[in-house]
Amino acid sequence: MTQGLEATVDALQIRVDYLENELVEMAQNNSSDKGHAPAGPGDSMHIVGGNTTVPESKRARDNALQDAIRKCLCSIMGIAQSSSELPAPIGDGTFWEFIESEDSEADGGPERWLRPDWDRPWAANKDGWLIEVIMRIRTRGDSYVTSLSKEHLKSLSDEAYTSAIKSSFDTMVRKWQSKTSQRGKSAKETHLIRNKINNRKRAKADERGRVRHQVPAALDVCYDFQFTWPYQSTEESEEETVIPVSRTQAIDPDTDTEAAGRGGQDPQSARQEKILVSHRPAWRLQPTADMLRAVDVERAKLREAKLAVPGRGNQGNGAYKARRQGSPRSFKETKLPDVRKVQNSRCIPRNMVAPEWLASEHGKKFDTRVLIADAMVGVPNVGAGLQLQDGENVLGQGSDGAGGEGAEDELEYLDPQLRD
Repeated sequence: MTQGLEATVDALQIRVDYLENELVEMAQNNSSDKGHAPAGPGDSMHIVGGNTTVPESKRARDNALQDAIRKCLCSIMGIAQSSSELPAPIGDGTFWEFIESEDSEADGGPERWLRPDWDRPWAANKDGWLIEVIMRIRTRGDSYVTSLSKEHLKSLSDEAYTSAIKSSFDTMVRKWQSKTSQRGKSAKETHLIRNKINNRKRAKADERGRVRHQVPAALDVCYDFQFTWPYQSTEESEEETVIPVSRTQAIDPDTDTEAAGRGGQDPQSARQEKILVSHRPAWRLQPTADMLRAVDVERAKLREAKLAVPGRGNQGNGAYKARRQGSPRSFKETKLPDVRKVQNSRCIPRNMVAPEWLASEHGKKFDTRVLIADAMVGVPNVGAGLQLQDGENVLGQGSDGAGGEGAEDELEYLDPQLRD
């Protein structure tokens, strides 16, 4: 399937290049052809060595020349075909890259690859490599496309080669710009997803902080880190069959699950809904998980009270999402965040990290003082709420911070192997 599409793309590119080149040649040859009688309406004669050829032959040779130029450029750039990913430009007015290999000395030196600058105009590029490409096509073009004769290649002017090469270059520039535009779009989408995930974590930390005082065990200073947003588990959207219940039955203290209530309405029939699922990280100890379970029961009550206020929450707009605990994350999927640039946060104390995870092959990468505090230190009470950075909106996607789709945690993590 992919090969078929690539062949189609190549064929279309050949046709586009030919048409563009033909228009240029028609304009250039218009004046020189005035002294010759046309063969017929709409036909133009191509003169080679004093002999005329029919328009069909010219069209075939022009297509073959464009194909040869494209293959020549790909060969000089070291890529398989024009549908392959184009090499990135070097910049600074440099258009050739020298690459050493094991056979470089035997072959007379390093390999030399063309690196056009797709971000600069044609005028800047042609000064750096056009003459060399013309010489190669003129002397070796028949090796790229066998239907081209050496005599025909030698008979073509530099202007004809320049026009055809520029046409192929312009096509490749459009391809490069399309690719870089898609990369920029992808990076922007990734940034938006990361912000959405982190806003959910901020909202969760804020809600837990507001009810922390209602759970005595949660007031222990050793849990201060757990009430900052980087240590919240990611809530991911999943499609599930849900049987809605009334809001008065929406809290299950035994499972830490909120049922999908709808503002006190009567229960409805089962339906597919997106709910937010949390996955406990492997570094979290069981006592911490038990404490958070009790906190989340109070948090669910807080959310219910908020949603019951007229004009708030899910008053028929479908913004409310049920939440539940999912399966724990595996050792390999679990990471510790780097909180050095996060206000009102702190490193997790070593005695709050599950020793079996920290001793695992994956966990060892996070065993560093940058990520784990060896001793308890006093910090401000972060449970009372969050201090924002640069005017950020804590809730981001709505009053419950649950808007939009979930995704894997996109926080920036430190690779201990790259740091002292």
